[in-house]
Amino acid sequence: MPCTDPHTAQVVTKLGYAGQDYTDVVDTRAPEDCARETQALLRPEVLADPAYAFGQIHPTLPSWPRSATVACIVVTGTPTTGSSLV
Repeated sequence: MPCTDPHTAQVVTKLGYAGQDYTDVVDTRAPEDCARETQALLRPEVLADPAYAFGQIHPTLPSWPRSATVACIVVTGTPTTGSSLV
């Protein structure tokens, strides 16, 4: 969906973890990596606004070997238009 349409979530970046352990990535690496990327890529006013939350989307354990990718996301309860990225 284009950022000009109302939306409540945005992918900040996608991170690849091919060949890495699912549990280690999901429990430790991805949260740390997403926090770093979020700080670097989001506008300061989005980072400071408590209406926004940050997280990740990842495949299930059975599908991990085929798609070892994590999406770092930003979400809000109120639809917005435009990009949250710098």
